Amino acid sequence: MQRRHVRSENRWLALLVAAVSGCGSSSSGQSPDASVPSDVSAPDDGSAPGAPSLLLQGCTIVSGDRPASSSAASAPQLAHLAIAAATPGQKLSGTATLYDPSAIASKLIVQVRGATEHLACPLSVDEVSGKALNLDRLMVASRSTAGSYLVYFGIQDANASVGGYAVATVAIGAPVPLAVCASPGVPVQIIGRAPSEVTAVYAAMNGATDYTVATVPPAPLVVVRTTRLFLDVTGCNHLLLASDAAGVKPVGWDNYLLVEYRAAPGAALGDTWYYGSTTSAAITNNTTQRAVTPKDTMTVAGTSLDPPVPNPAPFGYPPLTVDVLASIPAGSATFELTLDIADYSGDGSTTDVWIVPQ
Repeated sequence: MQRRHVRSENRWLALLVAAVSGCGSSSSGQSPDASVPSDVSAPDDGSAPGAPSLLLQGCTIVSGDRPASSSAASAPQLAHLAIAAATPGQKLSGTATLYDPSAIASKLIVQVRGATEHLACPLSVDEVSGKALNLDRLMVASRSTAGSYLVYFGIQDANASVGGYAVATVAIGAPVPLAVCASPGVPVQIIGRAPSEVTAVYAAMNGATDYTVATVPPAPLVVVRTTRLFLDVTGCNHLLLASDAAGVKPVGWDNYLLVEYRAAPGAALGDTWYYGSTTSAAITNNTTQRAVTPKDTMTVAGTSLDPPVPNPAPFGYPPLTVDVLASIPAGSATFELTLDIADYSGDGSTTDVWIVPQ
């Protein structure tokens, strides 16, 4: 295990990342470029200093990538993560709830996409017992610049286990699409893992989607994980899925990855499709009453996924075989996707989900 070096809380955590670069979260542990000021971490994708940047302050800075998440059902998780538009020089406005079955959550872990450092923020007794977090402990540095940035939030417990990361977009100014294809092949994590857990637990944690499965009686689709992304895919032919940054591990979930397409943030719903069992009951949007289109058939056994689905039936896909871009309307260079891992009965779960642009 790579040794992590903790700096003073008064130092900055900074990510210098071009809004047009599409860099992935670092796992290299590279040291900062000597040409960049000492309180800035150079990105690992080669984007130039001076690009739009988000800088956060307020907690202990730890060098290297954020800790790997755990597949254990006891690992603490975040839910209902909500973040308002950010303003340089002010506190970050946001909240989240805490699911901590072992009641030993100890730290909030935060990393801006592409940063070579992350933040570790101790949790108070009141936060752990009240299961509610306020993100105003984080300050947006006055040197931060306009743009939209992916930020990963996770909870670490006293045993150093971290639940799957929640993925959020922090915007300074008007929303800017994330140019994930400016650096082809650089992966981006878009969904954090969730262990196999009774669907009722995820219903209590996250609530339901606006979709119903035509079982008898009809059942609501419950949210296991959710992410919303405003993307620019200029320069890409494919957005392929895997459960790791290297693109070598199968990706999967119990039961569906539900995708909503909109031409822009706030636009009307354009299309909806899902990846999952194509032989299960039909899924319908409660508002539009439109049926949801199934896509690629699952072929990977649930027991071979990480975290596993306790069922040998197919619940996953080989790495880099699902192409999200294949379902996007032709000619769409920028668009918004809402991605929900969803389930309706039994147990729900998901692997980490990464997109690998090509």
